[in-house]
Amino acid sequence: MLDLWSFPVAFYFDVQMLGISLRFYEVSGLNQQIELVHLSEGGGVGYDVPKEVKHGNLILKRAINPIVRDVFDEWVSMTFASVKKVSPMDLTISLLDSDGNKQCIWYISEAYPVKWDVGNFSAKSGELVMETTELAFHEITRVL
Repeated sequence: MLDLWSFPVAFYFDVQMLGISLRFYEVSGLNQQIELVHLSEGGGVGYDVPKEVKHGNLILKRAINPIVRDVFDEWVSMTFASVKKVSPMDLTISLLDSDGNKQCIWYISEAYPVKWDVGNFSAKSGELVMETTELAFHEITRVL
């Protein structure tokens, strides 16, 4: 039973593609907004009405793993190697509780990579080398 004081924490989440759990350091871009259109009326007054729902891109960050390449790495590499053969994929992002149970699930439909970036290299830093992948997608739906 969910205690009112045990809300989900941001660091326990799961990203899946093709039913395979992928490991990421950070996920962002789970957002939507309604674009408005202003309709004018006589006398300089008017009102705003909804036009369409828009969303940004999904951004996934993780440390580069030079030893193990997963299905996500292969998909991103194939997309950038052959842009004319983009293969959209569906992803699910789940927010988990302390026992690993899904608390919220977002379904991302028809996603495909549009940007890939490797973080900076610096002799002054002891941080992990991170890669960032940005995905465009058709629709985001919260299913739980």
